[in-house]
Amino acid sequence: MIRMFIHYSTNADIIAEPDVLVCGIGCAGVAAAVAAARTGAETMAVEQWPSAGGNITSASVTGCCGLADMSTGELAVGGIALELLDRTGVLKLPLASKKLFEPMLDPKVWNKAHTKLPYAWNVEKFKIAADRMLQESGVRFLYHTKICDVAVKDSRIETVFLANKSGITAVKPKIVIDCTGDGDVAAWSGVPYDMEEVPQVATLVFSVGNVRIPENRQEIQDKCAVVVQDARREGRIGIYGGPWLSWPAPGIVRFNATRLPMDSTSPEELTQAELNGREDAWRMFELFKEKLPEFQDSYFLMSGPAVGARESRRIRGEYTLTKDDILSVRRFPDAVVKGAWYLDRHPADAPGYHSHTLVKAYDIPYRTLIPQKIANLLIAGRCHSATTEALASSRVGVTAMGMGHAAGVAAAISLESGIAPREVDIALLRGELLKQGAVLDE
Repeated sequence: MIRMFIHYSTNADIIAEPDVLVCGIGCAGVAAAVAAARTGAETMAVEQWPSAGGNITSASVTGCCGLADMSTGELAVGGIALELLDRTGVLKLPLASKKLFEPMLDPKVWNKAHTKLPYAWNVEKFKIAADRMLQESGVRFLYHTKICDVAVKDSRIETVFLANKSGITAVKPKIVIDCTGDGDVAAWSGVPYDMEEVPQVATLVFSVGNVRIPENRQEIQDKCAVVVQDARREGRIGIYGGPWLSWPAPGIVRFNATRLPMDSTSPEELTQAELNGREDAWRMFELFKEKLPEFQDSYFLMSGPAVGARESRRIRGEYTLTKDDILSVRRFPDAVVKGAWYLDRHPADAPGYHSHTLVKAYDIPYRTLIPQKIANLLIAGRCHSATTEALASSRVGVTAMGMGHAAGVAAAISLESGIAPREVDIALLRGELLKQGAVLDE
C-alpha cells in the first residue's frame, strides 16, 4: 500500500498553561490529577470519554484488582484510591482492619473465582465520586477531549494538542503525566517503547438481566462454562475466556468471557475488536438462553460500553519491572506503590480458564514511571515500564490508581523544587505519599 501525505497547518488557540497536564482520566489519571492539585500544582486533565474512571466506567471492569495482597488479604494500596472507593461505597473508611479478607489459597478455586475482592458495582456512583474529587481538588478538566499531537523542543514537551468540539486547541504545560493507557503522549514524543506482536488480549464485558441466580453462584458459572466448551467443540463459537461471572445486582450477571486479540493503538483493529466482541457476546447470550433454564426469561442488558484493553505500548523507563522482581518480592529504595494482583496473562490462543500465579505484594519503583528521553514527562498505569510478563500483574485498576497518585505528587514536588521529575528526592516523595495514606514499607 502506497502511503500518501498531506501537509496541514492551522492556528490553535492556547487554552491553558497549567503546571501539570494529566492526559487521560482513567484509574491512573484521576488519582494523578487529584494528587497533583492537592499537593499544590495548578492542574488540568483531559479525557476522551464522557466520564473519569477508565476501564471501570468505560468498559465495566469493576473488580478492585490490586487493592489487596491475594496471598494474605492485606491492604496493598491506600491514599486516593481508598478515598475514591470509600466515596463510591465499595468500602468504608476508616477500615476496621487492614486485612480485608481470608485469602483463597487453592489455585483450582482462584483461577475460576478470584472474587473475594470488593467490586465497584455502582458505576454511576463512581463517575460522580470522581467528578466531585476532581472539582473539590481544583482540577480543571475536560471530557470528550482527545490528545491528538505533541510538540517537543530540547527534550521537553512544549505543547500538547487537543481535539474536541472546539476543534484543535493547545495546552502548554510545565509537566505532563501520560495516563492514556496506550502511552500515546510518550510515544508521540519520541520515547522508546516495547509492544508485543500479540499483546495480552482485550475483553468486551457484557451483562444479562432477569437471570434466575441460584444460591450457589459457582453452580451457574460452571454451567455456563460447560455451555461454551460444548459450543466451541461444535464450532458454534471461537476463542473465549473463562467465563468469569459477577453479580452487580439481583437478577443481573456480568460476564468476562470474550477474548479479543487486538492492538489498541490501531483504529482498524480496535474497531474490529468492538465488532467481534459484540458478536461473541450476543452469541454466548443466545447459547445460555437456549441451554440453561436459569436464562430462559433473561435479556441482554448491555455490553461495554467499550472494549477493555489489557496491554499495548509499554513505555521504556529508567527501570523496567520484571517478572523476577515480582516473584522474588524484590525491594526497591524508590518504591512508590505496591502491586498485588496475580500474574494474570490472558492468552490469545487458548479458550477457557488460564493459570493465575499467586504473588505477594511487591514494590513498583518510581523509575518505572520516568520515561527515557523526555525531561518533563511522567507515566502511570498499564503503559508504565514493565516487561510483558510483569505487566500481567501491574496493569490492573487499583494498582494504576496508586501509580497515578505517586506521579501526581512527584509532579507537584518537582515544580515546587524547580527540578525535573527524575531528580525528585525519593525520601521526600515517599514521605509525602505516606502522609497522604499510601501503603509503603517504611
